[in-house]
Amino acid sequence: MVKWFCCSAFCTNNFRTRNPQEESIKFYRLTRDPEVQAAYTRILQTTGINWHSGHICVEHWSRGYRENASADFPDISVPASQLVTLEKSLNRRKLN
Repeated sequence: MVKWFCCSAFCTNNFRTRNPQEESIKFYRLTRDPEVQAAYTRILQTTGINWHSGHICVEHWSRGYRENASADFPDISVPASQLVTLEKSLNRRKLN
């Protein structure tokens, strides 16, 4: 069984994550083109990505899918579904 996790710094989506219709969300393989990798690193706000086995979830595209692997960059660094999780984590840390 393949266990995918999103490579974005603030995204916790994984192979078990479901969309509101209770379907599994899609994951896309990251590109191996070095020029495109630099753009992805800036957009996803993270470093240390494993470009050979890394994946990114569909929630990083505003239209809900990726058209072209080499020219279609994600336009959302933190998906709306992750904001609630991040706020809870931040509030928990403030209380401690």
